[in-house]
Amino acid sequence: MFWRRVSPSPTQLAARTRSVAAFVAFALGIVLALHTPSIRPVVWFGLACLAAGASQALSTRRSHWALAMALGFLGAGISSTQLGPWPEGSLALSLPGPDEPQMLIEVEGLIASRPEKMIPSVGALSPFVPVHMKLGERFKFDLETRRVRSGDHWQRATGVLTVWLDAEMLPADVDAGRTVRLTGNASGYGAPANPGEIDWTL
Repeated sequence: MFWRRVSPSPTQLAARTRSVAAFVAFALGIVLALHTPSIRPVVWFGLACLAAGASQALSTRRSHWALAMALGFLGAGISSTQLGPWPEGSLALSLPGPDEPQMLIEVEGLIASRPEKMIPSVGALSPFVPVHMKLGERFKFDLETRRVRSGDHWQRATGVLTVWLDAEMLPADVDAGRTVRLTGNASGYGAPANPGEIDWTL
């Protein structure tokens, strides 16, 4: 006999049950987010934090339900940020593709990351470096969009823009957490060119 059937212990059965329950809760959260695209990721993540915090104050049996809800909300938050669909008002729905002429836009939003100085490297692969990296030293940061100008009016907009600025154009007081208004040329990301590459279009 090459193997022998071993019945799992009660502890092993309980662990397997918890694993299946966690998987189901996370999967249900993903499905819920896909059917409610109007709810922003920050709401899902906030609910996950509340449920996780509540689990510490509840009885043992109720804390299990609270943790399952936290996992579900976490799955919904991750799904809404990585799988889409884009919410109404997302800039991704209006920006031209990477192979099309860029569009001039004026946006207002919150700087979500510290401006990082990008210095292009020179080497054998320099001819293959993207165009925006060949223009000398530049600063890069993420802008969480709040609204965009449409004609003479402002309208609500969502999405995160990756902003590139020439080194000499970055004001000294621009840093993470500041609300700014920017005017510039914008375009959407293209689909991944290589297997396993991050899909920035999402």
